[in-house]
Amino acid sequence: MTETPPKFYFTVVFWGKEYREYLLRLLLPSLLSPGNIPALENKRGSRFLICTTAEDWAAIQFDSDFLALKQVIEPFLLEMPMPKPEDNKYLALSAGHKLATTKAFTDRACSVFLTPDLVLSDGAVVTLQHLARCGKKVVLCAAMRYTYEGAVTEIEALRPRGPGTPLVLSSRRLADIALRHMHLETLRYDWDAPCFAEMPYSCFWRVIGDEGILIHSFNWAPVLADYSGLTEHRVDTFERSTMDADYIYRNFGDEDAIHVVQDSDELLLISFTRKDDRPGHLGDDALQPHWYKCWPIIGHYWKLDKLGWLVRSGSMDPLKLRILALGVRMHNGDILESRWRRTERRAAAIISQALAPPSLLEKACLRLVRRVQQGTIWPFSLLNGLA
Repeated sequence: MTETPPKFYFTVVFWGKEYREYLLRLLLPSLLSPGNIPALENKRGSRFLICTTAEDWAAIQFDSDFLALKQVIEPFLLEMPMPKPEDNKYLALSAGHKLATTKAFTDRACSVFLTPDLVLSDGAVVTLQHLARCGKKVVLCAAMRYTYEGAVTEIEALRPRGPGTPLVLSSRRLADIALRHMHLETLRYDWDAPCFAEMPYSCFWRVIGDEGILIHSFNWAPVLADYSGLTEHRVDTFERSTMDADYIYRNFGDEDAIHVVQDSDELLLISFTRKDDRPGHLGDDALQPHWYKCWPIIGHYWKLDKLGWLVRSGSMDPLKLRILALGVRMHNGDILESRWRRTERRAAAIISQALAPPSLLEKACLRLVRRVQQGTIWPFSLLNGLA
């Protein structure tokens, strides 16, 4: 372990009233819980980097939660212009991350990447501090969407004294709320769902008999990045994509110092999204079942092909391909190992198949599905086709 406590730069990029309100009502209160920013060992050297517009910066100055934050850590403005309506909002976000990561690299700090609609479990910062002192250069958490409506009402009720006071949520309490409020996009990552995603950037399996899910993913939130030993900072990712693309791999490679959080008891962060905020391909019928996802053999191989296509697409860097095999336990209670291990064995077998070249049976099932979709064969003929 290192002797000197590292300095932490908490980073958030946002603009506009909606995300300003998220920042003040979700992110800041959870950061004020006892096991988060108040537990920092190096408060003097740490900063809260806020990359936003001058207008948004002025609007938060006298807010109770912002004033409470200033009591424990120094806020620092990284000013950005207000994006135009025609601008790509993701590239505007990346421009903010380029500013913030450059600042952290220049100052040789540990950067904690946050979003305004994020809630962190109490003790998350204590965990990040410990991992940094143990030599971990990057900490990754599985990233999926959860629904704002309903969940936030529950969360706000857990802060009875209102603005300016901490929001204290244990990882299990936060997991319980999130698991009951999965976003439409997340529900389609359920491997056993008849509405399984066409582009499964994440997959999860429900653990029968326990309140929890096992996640395997390509989507990772880089929560911590330690720039103290980095000799070169590559920012070209931000010119074409967002931080969760290949930024971590291009700067930190694929090494043992990259830590993947595999149990929500260790650390949990949840991003809450409004239910009508969904990717363009998710229409009102997104949860409708499809016959080719439901049939025991055909459904399995159709889903396997979708996951395998992402593996073979060339869009995933070597780090993401390696950690796809790492399962993440998200749960709201004690673990019954026998149940979880059964689910983990099943998921591991599926991931192993996806990482391998497609089998002849997989190819045959896909050909049959395509023929039905093209109208050259009827669904009831599939069983004969497989025979």
